[in-house]
Amino acid sequence: MVMRGIFQRGFAALLALSLACMLTSCLKSSTVVRVRKDGSGEIFARYLFSPKMLELVDRMQMVAARTGEPGAVEMSILQNVETPDPDSLAVDASSFGAGVSYAHHTPLKDAQGWQGYEVVYRFQNIADVKIDSDSVPGQFQAFAAASNKRRAPQKGGEIHFEMIEGKLIVRSTLAEEAAKDFVKKEDAVRLEQKGMKPSDRIRQIAPMAAGMRIGHFVRVDPGIATTDATHQKGNLLVLSDADVGGMLLDPDFLRYVDQSGANPDAMTNQILAEAFREVESVVYETKPEITVQFP
Repeated sequence: MVMRGIFQRGFAALLALSLACMLTSCLKSSTVVRVRKDGSGEIFARYLFSPKMLELVDRMQMVAARTGEPGAVEMSILQNVETPDPDSLAVDASSFGAGVSYAHHTPLKDAQGWQGYEVVYRFQNIADVKIDSDSVPGQFQAFAAASNKRRAPQKGGEIHFEMIEGKLIVRSTLAEEAAKDFVKKEDAVRLEQKGMKPSDRIRQIAPMAAGMRIGHFVRVDPGIATTDATHQKGNLLVLSDADVGGMLLDPDFLRYVDQSGANPDAMTNQILAEAFREVESVVYETKPEITVQFP
């Protein structure tokens, strides 16, 4: 895999999961942070897992018990990931920041048979909320930690919030992390030695990512008076929304990947922003800071 930081709950644990489960088109994830004028609010985190992924995890549990093979042991950590209990979700709440607490969760199943849940967390002060590579279910974190014993950890971006005189400020390093090392130079060189470009490798794996979707959003309650955010839909701000399978087949995205592989040090937020403006299957906030004025 030659990409780093492209999934924008672009987050290390989700990336680790996607690498291990790419063959199964395994994950749909969205995180919505709802903020009120007084700084309180909720986090709505939704996770859906493909039937193939859940079948694979079950098989890996049996393989792990029989052989102890490291990859199978790692995958077996995700056993029953689609049916968490309230106690585990209460522990997971802390990964979203101090003062964030578990409220409730609801099992989900979509028309395609993907299973999972939506969990709601509450907070009193948006400044206490953070979203980063730890802001995922604890089983993902345990899986990533086990995988990283054999593979280098993947750094992801972060989202932080602040309220100043009734104005919401959202700071994100998602685009920055994606732009600085989209394709590792050594991976690009290795592919070139095989007569391939990074985009050739991505075309090979793209069909296996069909169905994956990952997004991060901010909902402002009761509404937005003004904002400098790039992507606004009513009172919803889109920080990222990636149809991963579609993105990996988009010619503009593939062109950017080859540019990044050829000269990763030259990749900037501006170049990334220009690239993603052309990619229909991706919405990406590339400004490192946006502000929101409440009505």
